[in-house]
Amino acid sequence: MDVREHIRQDLQPYVCTYEQCPDADRMYASRHAWLEHERLVHRRIWRCFEHRSFTSTSKDSLLQHFQDCHKGLDGQQIENLLDLAEMTVADDRQTCPFCYSVGPFDKGFCNHVAFHQEQLATFAVPRNFDSNEETDSGRADGIRSAGSLRSVALDFSDGDDSDVSVNKVDNPLLDAAGVGDETVVRLLLEKGTECELKDRNGMTPLAWAAKSGHEAVVLLLLEKGAGCESKDRNGMTPLAWAAENGHEAVVKLLLEKGAERESTDRDGQTPLLWAAKNGHEAVVKLLLGTDRVDVNSKDKYPQTGRYVNALYVASLEGHGKIVQMLLDRHADVNAQGGVYGNALQTASFGGHEKVVRILLIRGADVNTQGGSHGNALQAASSRGHENVVQMLLLCGADVNAQGGKYGNALQTASFGGYQNVVQILLDRGADINAQGGKYGNALQAASFRSHEKVVQILLDRGADFNTEGGVYGSALQAASSRDHRKVVQMLLDRGADINAQGGKYGNALQAASANGHEKVVQMLLDRGPRSCQPSVVNSI
Repeated sequence: MDVREHIRQDLQPYVCTYEQCPDADRMYASRHAWLEHERLVHRRIWRCFEHRSFTSTSKDSLLQHFQDCHKGLDGQQIENLLDLAEMTVADDRQTCPFCYSVGPFDKGFCNHVAFHQEQLATFAVPRNFDSNEETDSGRADGIRSAGSLRSVALDFSDGDDSDVSVNKVDNPLLDAAGVGDETVVRLLLEKGTECELKDRNGMTPLAWAAKSGHEAVVLLLLEKGAGCESKDRNGMTPLAWAAENGHEAVVKLLLEKGAERESTDRDGQTPLLWAAKNGHEAVVKLLLGTDRVDVNSKDKYPQTGRYVNALYVASLEGHGKIVQMLLDRHADVNAQGGVYGNALQTASFGGHEKVVRILLIRGADVNTQGGSHGNALQAASSRGHENVVQMLLLCGADVNAQGGKYGNALQTASFGGYQNVVQILLDRGADINAQGGKYGNALQAASFRSHEKVVQILLDRGADFNTEGGVYGSALQAASSRDHRKVVQMLLDRGADINAQGGKYGNALQAASANGHEKVVQMLLDRGPRSCQPSVVNSI
């Protein structure tokens, strides 16, 4: 085996530069692999969409935050939001871990650090070698190569690797395009490297350059014949990558070269949708600057998808200016679809007051039914967004509209424990005993979640504590099943029927017994018939 082959296999110049890396001993053969490791392992975060100050490096931590602080969310909603919350942050380090120089650096921090690692790696490269000479790469004995590692890599392009497999991860052109190294890209192209080669995910050098915003490299690749419409395994084109990441100059360049604005990925999502989702106003404006773009284009999952269309996702993220731009281009303000039904409902769920106001002014139907929350008022009530609730009510929202998982706005606000919203809804005429939804009525929902203050408000306002219905049949059974002793006591003090039949467990006593809540069992027995004590106690 000749020296060049040894170097191909053995010389991996990059290592993680973060302290306490769990994979600190691993070496990487390409800049891309190294940078992706640092990005995904050390700069990946999960951010709460409502509590912007809450960020975590652990998905489990955000899950716990949702469970502790957003108790109105069900499992599917949490799963969707965890997907939306994941992101990576830029490398904001200013001090080089090798030379301890403090930036800014002429070619950027990553290039500076990469150069140090490449310099160190050249000690493994012999100064002179015969391409036919059989030798051991370990005999280099620390002699520094006459050229840099980059020069050696370029020499390799004259060898046997011109036929790059689609599944090959590392290739100099892919790496150079990804980091924006125009000089290396040009040299490799001049040496005849195929500009349409792909990595194992189907991404081309043009896609990597577009994703990273390297305009000069994009232009160079286009001039060498790189195709604008090549799609990776997810169906993303270079234009889609540039749009998603907000690289205005690259988007403009690709559009000028004829890139298809309406290209869709495997989920049916367009570059316009991705730009709208991430709040890239300039890119949205560019994409809308032609009659060839369908502003109402929907993805492949119009009923269950997370994003649906550009207006929906811009409303979800609270990008008011983009919402206005889309509406100016005749986006359908009442288009139906998605987890939250329509743009107004998704903006209401997120508490985006400005977007809600824009949508209402532009004709959004405040009482449109659909989505997991049934309507916009329920969506806002489910998260305790008082100002949005008030705005919707002022614009004619039906306070007693039925639908959605929790039946009505009062039940969903009660389930979430949002006292102020409960008061607002009651003051605006909400039916305190309205039936429907998972928990049957507002009192049962509040009792199940042990929201004592909401239970008190509802009882004081005349809620029927013996109303039957819902999963647990009655408020007392719901509270008993969860060991909410204070709520059980409040209901008993009001005269709740201990023997009321129905629901998941049959009655309150059986609910407490089935779940091993001895103190609640005793509370109920103290108020109920003695004849049932032995059998109940024995069942614990």
